[in-house]
This record gives sequence, structure tokens and C-alpha cells, in this order.
Amino acid sequence: MTLAVSRRFAISHAGPAQRSQAFNVLTHREQEVLAEIVKGLSNKEVGRTLNISTRTAEVHRARIMDKLMARNTADLMRIVLTRDVTHASLAQDG
Repeated sequence: MTLAVSRRFAISHAGPAQRSQAFNVLTHREQEVLAEIVKGLSNKEVGRTLNISTRTAEVHRARIMDKLMARNTADLMRIVLTRDVTHASLAQDG
């Protein structure tokens, strides 16, 4: 099993706390870019919104997807939505 496959398996089978930690490795700028991606913005729109070049937005998106082990944007959205639902339910329980 390759490192990427084993990391993806670990995240997909991780509990809420471990999944949250995966988001902690994102830089502040990557979190900003991720927030814009979740809104459905393209790399070009992300660049305009955050005053960065389209290429810089592309690099941030690629690093986010690598760190969160998302294979594509749909997978990234699933990871983010799963985290948000988990955080909402934990907040209600707490």
C-alpha cells in the first residue's frame, strides 16, 4: 500500500477528532481558499476574491486536496461537509 493510499484510508476511517486534525494542517491562506472553494468559486474567482493570482489559487487548491487526500473537488466537498456535520452534532451534544 502506498503512503497516499494508507493516509487516505486512515482519514476516511478516522473518528471526528482525527478528521478535525487533518484540517489543522492547513495554513490560514489554505483555509481561506477552501472557504471560497466550498462556495463554488473557480480558481479564477478565488484569485480575484483573495487578491491572488489564478495560479496561486490553483497551487493552494492542489495543496489542500493533497493534505486532505481528496481525489477531486467532489471528494473535497464530501470531506468538508462530513466535517461540518460532525462539528455541528458535537456542538449540539456538548
